[in-house]
Amino acid sequence: MDSDTAPGGHHRYTVTASDAVPSADRETVLEMARETEAADGKPPLNDEALQAIQHPEALAPSQTPLHVTVHRTSTDEDGRQQLEWIGYAFLRDALSDPTGSLFVVPQARRAGAGRRLLAATIEAAESSVKIWAPGNSVAAQTLAASAHFSPVRTLLIMSRPLDTPILDPEPPAGVSIRAFDPARDIDPWLAVNSRAFAHHPEQGGVTADGLRATMAESWFETGDFLIAEDSDGTMLGFHWLKQHSDTRGEVYVLGVDPAAGGRGLGKALLRAGLQHLRDDLGLTEVILYVEGDNEPAVGLYLLNGFDTINTDVLYAQQHDQVGN
Repeated sequence: MDSDTAPGGHHRYTVTASDAVPSADRETVLEMARETEAADGKPPLNDEALQAIQHPEALAPSQTPLHVTVHRTSTDEDGRQQLEWIGYAFLRDALSDPTGSLFVVPQARRAGAGRRLLAATIEAAESSVKIWAPGNSVAAQTLAASAHFSPVRTLLIMSRPLDTPILDPEPPAGVSIRAFDPARDIDPWLAVNSRAFAHHPEQGGVTADGLRATMAESWFETGDFLIAEDSDGTMLGFHWLKQHSDTRGEVYVLGVDPAAGGRGLGKALLRAGLQHLRDDLGLTEVILYVEGDNEPAVGLYLLNGFDTINTDVLYAQQHDQVGN
């Protein structure tokens, strides 16, 4: 662990970097994230970051995460110093894949804390940093430009109402759709997920411990995790759903084994999941996240009533600026 202090306007910022958030500090970081989400209308951290904060033991042994926190020190009228937590950054692997996100709580913005936090994150990483900007706000674009970051990846947030017609799933002949069974599905799911997301650094790298940690979350229900299998019981694909509230659900992960592609499984699983959210859970809206350049997936969602409502952008350091 290392820390350093630098002036920031009328305050001094103390930055601390470590490979895990101490258990005594986890709730403080999570509360900052909740406060930021309440103000911005969107979560500043994805599920991978939240899991790394709360369940570091579930990470892959080869993964070296980075957690950076920024604190503001101020002096009150009586000359007493006060330390306040105001920002946090996460990188999924500081060595091989320094991709993540950062945020500053609303009341501490526009005073240099974001620049200080980003600079400390870059300094602590072993290679070029990539940072997600949820919603790609003007402030995020400005911060990225000031640090010589450029957009390299886009994530679309799509939504549709559930009170409009949903077409029947119509799975291929010999294929059935059922609920996930932890007693027999963990290993087959890990294998299918790894193949389906072989080129997706976050989802494709889910481990057994990571899966079990997610299954231990309060929102997880086996009935919301749909499995498509062939007549011989071979798992072909899955549609993992997540309920956010009494009205909103999410297409959390939808994947098909590449060996089973071209049979309409993605369409069948999507529609079965939408019907489940509407008919079994009584929800009225569903959202999803999809790579902006994944044309087949975006096309599938558009054909099934989804529209883009927001965009997240991943920014990366320009190579000629790394180390400067």
